[in-house]
Amino acid sequence: MIIFVNDIEKTVDDTCTLKNLLESMNLYEQKGIAVAVNNSIVTKKNIDEYILKNNDRIIVIQAAQGG
Repeated sequence: MIIFVNDIEKTVDDTCTLKNLLESMNLYEQKGIAVAVNNSIVTKKNIDEYILKNNDRIIVIQAAQGG
């Protein structure tokens, strides 16, 4: 199926979870990550169970240090 991650089209398995996606991007264990699917925030405790659907739009934001 087709999904969009930060407006970039990706092809994933039909059974792909948000956790699977983040793991494939080496982001699952990262701290300071915020994730939204179709403009709704997905909490850390729900990432493991969230099953993606065709044409979902995922936004991944990573906090950065600075000042």
